[in-house]
Amino acid sequence: MSGSEDGTASSKSEPRATTSRCCPHCNSASVIRPLGRVEIVDGMVRSLYCCATCDRAFVFVRRALG
Repeated sequence: MSGSEDGTASSKSEPRATTSRCCPHCNSASVIRPLGRVEIVDGMVRSLYCCATCDRAFVFVRRALG
């Protein structure tokens, strides 16, 4: 069993990505805060956020404008 299968490597792996404006871990949309990392990859904007409800990081993905 690898670390990703038993959950031990989850904090070291890439944060879960979502196109929805809510946390993909707990589905809360009440309070999310930006963590400052924003990148554009293949025409998609990837912004790192943290959920104040479950305190887990995730990536919000959307199409770049233009």
